[in-house]
Amino acid sequence: MATVQANKLFFAVVAAALVAAGIFFLKPGGQPDFLEPPAPGEEFMDVVMAGVSHSAIKDGVLQWSLTAGGASFSLDREKAFLTDVNATFFAKDGQEIFVSAQKGTIDTKSQGVLLEEEVLLHDKDYALKSRQMDYDNDSRLIAAPTPVEMSGPRLHITGESLTYDLDKSVVTVTGNVKGQFFDLRPDS
Repeated sequence: MATVQANKLFFAVVAAALVAAGIFFLKPGGQPDFLEPPAPGEEFMDVVMAGVSHSAIKDGVLQWSLTAGGASFSLDREKAFLTDVNATFFAKDGQEIFVSAQKGTIDTKSQGVLLEEEVLLHDKDYALKSRQMDYDNDSRLIAAPTPVEMSGPRLHITGESLTYDLDKSVVTVTGNVKGQFFDLRPDS
């Protein structure tokens, strides 16, 4: 156990030193704004980075990948806090689901993802908007517990929440569901 904690601490120190040194030497004027010490009452982060990429692999299969404009890591809380997030989730049938959000959090232990603020999800046919979406890596469900709006070439649906099962490629909208369906067949 002590070795694991020592390795985590070593990683955090090396990563922070490399990032800080690289940014210091690459940015005219020295220390960048996002490396300023936290204000009183704010939580201290172990590592802060600009431009982050991360992929989650389970049983040798790529589950999701993301990029973010910035990230801060808390080793004690086992969380990564992200800004300007773009993620791709991979469904079992090979379909790619793209998601963007202003903020996100990765649980580094479970590989779960929480996305917030201006969350937009789309695949090749449909687009979905919500204030928040959660991804559970164990169940492979994307859940939007806040009001959602889903649209595509043949439908427009709103509801209070949504789940997207990536293994079954099934979307379920619940709570005060309203929809419009369009027949796009050419006239006979």
